[in-house]
Amino acid sequence: MMLIALGLAISALLLFSWIRSTRKAREAWLQSLSLPGTWDLDNTDRPESFEFSGDVLRGAFLLKQGGKVTKGEWRIQGNTLVLTPDGASPNPTAYSLHRFQGGSIGIDGPGRSRQIFTKRPTNIIPLRRKT
Repeated sequence: MMLIALGLAISALLLFSWIRSTRKAREAWLQSLSLPGTWDLDNTDRPESFEFSGDVLRGAFLLKQGGKVTKGEWRIQGNTLVLTPDGASPNPTAYSLHRFQGGSIGIDGPGRSRQIFTKRPTNIIPLRRKT
């Protein structure tokens, strides 16, 4: 009986440790992804960009494709980016999301076959000219 209780306690401790390390790894991935900001489509002749605002898990987005602008909500579920555009009948669309080195992400799904976006730097400080 004592052996069973010890086995259960060890199993519970191992499960707790695994859940905790998985949660920390997920939080680190979300922080390194750093989705809020402006992302420009790479290697294309057509200008396209996403502007994500909010926290690391959800928020609002603004998609600019040439002269067309789409607004809506975004959220991350696992490794999936879910976009829900504003409108009369919001239909969410799920995209596979991949983080690459150097501030790039890959989005793959309906209408976006393996597109690469690069984050626009936000630490630029305009300098004043002396007059």
